Amino acid sequence: MEKEIEMNINEKVKTHFEYLGYGFIPDEEKVIAMKPGIPTLELIPFTSNQLIVGGMYPYNQNAGNNKEGFLKYINKLNLESLLTTFSMWEGYLHFYAAYTGAYDRVAFGQFIQNYEDDITNLLIKQDGTKQYIKSDQPQIDSDLYNLFEDV
Repeated sequence: MEKEIEMNINEKVKTHFEYLGYGFIPDEEKVIAMKPGIPTLELIPFTSNQLIVGGMYPYNQNAGNNKEGFLKYINKLNLESLLTTFSMWEGYLHFYAAYTGAYDRVAFGQFIQNYEDDITNLLIKQDGTKQYIKSDQPQIDSDLYNLFEDV
């Protein structure tokens, strides 16, 4: 029964993501969505009424060498984000947000718009992003974009 719930959420969400210009990478374990200019996203159905959207960027040596500065950077991201939670774990800056409630086209569209703003514009305007995040990430994401599956 649990698998059936996940698939229903994913189909509605996949359709909405496709409408917004995302493509999907074939993966049997999880749902991965990509769009030019946006970090690669993982879609995680949590319950029948909750979906977690997340991604990550590896951080560089500066973050390891200046952990206090990196944590201050993450705290600043969390204070200024619209709905995304930023954290560090195992060499990566993670960014996740949860959509809770029944799927609604307008509400979900606003959720994704705010999430995209957090993971693009907020990251771009922070000085710490250039200092702590590996600089080649947009190139990596655009290379993976060629792996899309037509679903």
